[in-house]
Amino acid sequence: MRIEIIAAQEKDLPVVNNLFRLYYYDLSTVTHWNCPESGLFEGYAFGNLSRFWKDDDKYAFVVRADHHLAGFVLIDNIGVNTVVDYNITEFFILQKYRRKGVGAYVAERIFDQFRGDWEVMQAPSHKAARMFWRKVIAKYTSGSYEESTEVSKNHGGEWIVQRFNNRDRDSC
Repeated sequence: MRIEIIAAQEKDLPVVNNLFRLYYYDLSTVTHWNCPESGLFEGYAFGNLSRFWKDDDKYAFVVRADHHLAGFVLIDNIGVNTVVDYNITEFFILQKYRRKGVGAYVAERIFDQFRGDWEVMQAPSHKAARMFWRKVIAKYTSGSYEESTEVSKNHGGEWIVQRFNNRDRDSC
């Protein structure tokens, strides 16, 4: 399978917005969110996604698998309680491509592209995300990462957080 991670252009904003609906739908299984009366999952991000195209410290990527739309990745520098070099703000791979190595490949290439102090957060209720990120980060860092449970002043609520630094890591 050919996987592409493409820096999103401004023309991709509506595509990422549409994928966000699927992402919110998926998250509804592990959050308190109910389906809105409009029938369309929307949320905080819909009004704020444009910041990933405007701010120099934010990045948006579209993921393609065999030339087909497969997901997105959003990165900023807003950690759980501090500013960090990089934070995976949102990470979404369509169900069709899960458990096929697409997400792990994308995460590793994104980590390789951005060197520094990283944080990756998951809601404690999102067991699948916790398992995914622990596995990917443990492999990527050869087990050299920290994990904690913290209440976030920046994101609200409690989060599971993995932290690592890949500044000196050799690219594979």
